[in-house]
Amino acid sequence: MKDQSKTKQVLIQEMASLRQRITELEQCESGRKQAEDALRETKEHLEIRVKERTAELEQVNRTLQTEIAKRKQAEEAVKRERQRLDDVLETLPAYVVLL
Repeated sequence: MKDQSKTKQVLIQEMASLRQRITELEQCESGRKQAEDALRETKEHLEIRVKERTAELEQVNRTLQTEIAKRKQAEEAVKRERQRLDDVLETLPAYVVLL
C-alpha cells in the first residue's frame, strides 16, 4: 500500500507540474500572439506610411522636373538674347563708321 500511496503522490505532483507547465505555455502562446498582432499592426502602419511618403516624393519629383524644365527654357532664352546682343554689338561698329 505504501508504494501505491507514493505512486499516487508522485502522480499528483506530476499532474500539478504538468498543469503549471500548461499554464506557462498558454501564457507564452498568448504573448506570442500579442507580439504577432503588434508586429502586424506595425507592418500595416509602415506600409501606409511608405505609400504616403512615396506619393509625396513623386509629387516633389514632378515639381522639381517642372522647375528644371523652366530653368532650361530660361537658360536658352538668356543664350538667345546674349547671342542677339553679341550680333548687334558686332555689327554696331560698322554702323557707327557709316554715320
